[in-house]
Amino acid sequence: MIIASLKQNLTKATPSVVPRVVTIGGSYPGALSAWFKVLYNDLVDVAYSSSGVIEPIKYFNEFDANVYKALN
Repeated sequence: MIIASLKQNLTKATPSVVPRVVTIGGSYPGALSAWFKVLYNDLVDVAYSSSGVIEPIKYFNEFDANVYKALN
């Protein structure tokens, strides 16, 4: 995984510096940030999820309709 490789290379290059990994996201990317931390707890130090989605909706047509109405 690229994160593990980068952390290893940075540690070799500068042994006195401990590399930290932070994931950040809002809305659906916020949910991904939190899920990534859960799945890869050994690689990610901090996950910031702003308004992360709790119950994702696969087909959310009402949202698209509201955006369409707002733009017209």
